[in-house]
Amino acid sequence: MMKSTIQTLVSICLVVALSPANAAVQTFIGDDVIYSIDLEQSWLNGLTASVLGNTLLFSSSRNGSAIESAYSQGAGNLDANVYPTGWGGTTGGVSVVAKSGKALKGFNAQMNSQLAAAFQGEGSTLYAYQYSGVDAFEGSNNLGSAFVSTEDVLYGTKDTITSLGALTRTESALSFSQMTKQAINLQFFNYASAVILYGEGQANYANASITNFGVTAQVAPVPEPETYALMGMGLVGLLAARRRQRASLR
Repeated sequence: MMKSTIQTLVSICLVVALSPANAAVQTFIGDDVIYSIDLEQSWLNGLTASVLGNTLLFSSSRNGSAIESAYSQGAGNLDANVYPTGWGGTTGGVSVVAKSGKALKGFNAQMNSQLAAAFQGEGSTLYAYQYSGVDAFEGSNNLGSAFVSTEDVLYGTKDTITSLGALTRTESALSFSQMTKQAINLQFFNYASAVILYGEGQANYANASITNFGVTAQVAPVPEPETYALMGMGLVGLLAARRRQRASLR
């Protein structure tokens, strides 16, 4: 127990040491990994972070409400967009390192979101699309991206409100070519859009919001140096025992 505690503290110190200088760093300890977040990043304003298992999630600090919503109303084409972490770039300030005895082997992106629309005109069409992802960097080396997206097209009936709870879902995981014990820097990107096309009424509306987003670390066990040492000692002992057995048979 004492050894495990010491190894965890060493991992935390490694994460803090590799985080931006003079930053207000907060650490979150998962089952097999430790996340470090630079709270001075502007995109974190209004967000709260939590860890469950090996999953880091960002959600709104406003009592479970959506991180951000976009609302659009009027006749004709409507486009409601939401950019919770900015558009046209990525946002960083998050790093992760595996605990002792583990190594990082990849990531999965996480996203929960909501889309809704009301139709006043017959034959209105709603196109809904949401996208969330994470880029991983080891130093300046871009290891790749993981993303999750949802999209669908619905045809509206007059005077109905349609909520899209389950859209067509596509996911792509990031698997490293080689497992690593090094700290990995993470950058997130998000986008949600609900567009009503061909609406004839004056009260059509589209609404898009993202409830939470984040990342799940994929890990695998790896032998520690002391494990290799014990294996080596065992092999030496086995060879010595065989030599003694052969000598006794002569």
